[in-house]
Amino acid sequence: HPAIAALKKKFTYTAYDKDNKPFQRTVDRRSKEWTPIRALPPYIPKAFITFEDPYFEHHRGVMQSALFNSLKDNLALGRFHRGGSNITMQLAKNLWLGRQKTIGRKAHEIMLAGMLEGCLSKSQILELYINVVEFGKDLYGIGPAARHYFKKYPFELEADEAFWLARILPRPKRAAPP
Repeated sequence: HPAIAALKKKFTYTAYDKDNKPFQRTVDRRSKEWTPIRALPPYIPKAFITFEDPYFEHHRGVMQSALFNSLKDNLALGRFHRGGSNITMQLAKNLWLGRQKTIGRKAHEIMLAGMLEGCLSKSQILELYINVVEFGKDLYGIGPAARHYFKKYPFELEADEAFWLARILPRPKRAAPP
C-alpha cells in the first residue's frame, strides 16, 4: 500500500502542539531525531510492549477482547473513556487519524492496523511507534524524549528510565517529572 510504503522514507503526519492545535510534523529516518530500534538495548522495546501492549508479538493488529472490554466500560459510563487500542492501532491513529473519539474513527483504526500488520514486521511497527508517539508537550519520538527528560541519547537510557518513558503513555502531558 502506498501510504505504508511512504513510512519507509521521509513522511509527514499530523501532530498536536501544547495548545492541542494540529500541525504537520515531518519525520525522516535519516535525521538525528530518528532512533533505529536495533540501536536500542532490548529492555527499551520491552518496556513499551510491557506497558502499552503485552500481547504485541501475538496479535495481528487488533485484540478483540480489549475492544470488547472497552466498549462494555464505555457503555456503562455513557461516554468514551477507554479505546482498547494496542501499539499497532495507536500507531495507525497517530499517523492518519484525528483525536476525535468516535466509533467511525475506531473502525478506521482497526482497518489501518490490519494494513500495517500485513505490510510491516513487528519490529518496523514498534520502531515507527517509538519515533512518532507523543511524550509530552511538543515532544515527539523517543530521541527528543530521552534528551528532554534524561539528557541522554535513547541508547544510553537505563532500564528504569525506559520504563518511565513507556509508563507515561498514553497521557504524557499529565506525567509528573521523572
